[in-house]
Amino acid sequence: MQAGTVSKILWHFTGGPKWDAENRIQSNEPKEIEIAYDNLCKILESKRLKLSNYNEEVNYTIPEIEVIDMNREEPYSLEKNYKMPLGTVKVCCVADIPISHLDYHAERYGKIAIGFYREAIIEGNFHPVIYSLVNNELPAEIVEIYHALSLSEVYLKEIGCKYNEMVEELLLEASGNEKYLKGFSTFLNIFLNSVKDYNKKSYSNVMKILALLKTFNREEFDTIYCEREWRSICEFNFDFDDIAMIIIPKCEETNYFDKFINVDSKKVELAESIPIIPWEDLIEH
Repeated sequence: MQAGTVSKILWHFTGGPKWDAENRIQSNEPKEIEIAYDNLCKILESKRLKLSNYNEEVNYTIPEIEVIDMNREEPYSLEKNYKMPLGTVKVCCVADIPISHLDYHAERYGKIAIGFYREAIIEGNFHPVIYSLVNNELPAEIVEIYHALSLSEVYLKEIGCKYNEMVEELLLEASGNEKYLKGFSTFLNIFLNSVKDYNKKSYSNVMKILALLKTFNREEFDTIYCEREWRSICEFNFDFDDIAMIIIPKCEETNYFDKFINVDSKKVELAESIPIIPWEDLIEH
């Protein structure tokens, strides 16, 4: 027995949704079908899912916290329940959606999709997205780590600059201790650089975690939350053996299904073993 909510095929829809640049969020409308079809052909020709053209953002709410700024004499507090977006690294995406639910998903993503076998997606280093409500503690806690690492990077830089200035002054006044001062200076610089490297790696890891975190509002339970998205922070290079099926609509002003069957499937040299299914027939059955 298998749960009806888990699929052996994960889907990449080529048609959306559009990106609302003004509000920096995904809209609820898919891209035009001609764009979705063009994307399909380009993906199959390159055998690659590229990273997105935009950085999604993690929205979070944090309680009042004290912030230390070295340019201010006294600490200051952020406004309680302060909300702000934080851009993450770019990703490529698929959705773990049973075939019976694809019709609902098409409202935001269109009707052109490539279905990949689950094992290929796992091997491609995809990871299930962590969904979280905007006012949940999890995104705020991860973002606080991000800000702490950013702030520590600034502190380390300032400490290094001030320390080197101090050593230069001591060397001018040194009498026979230059060797020890230079040795200690070398040691401390190596230590600071090691901490900076570790800090930089930690910062990068936090950004990767944030890329797998998707925030949504209560009004988005029926849209964002039900997508069952998987993400990778690397481009996904695949073989045709990794594709379970391709879905293309037939009953449109332009018959993209016939166009693909008769023309473009040959251009991309698609393996004949891959089923190409009309959207309408798949949903009916």
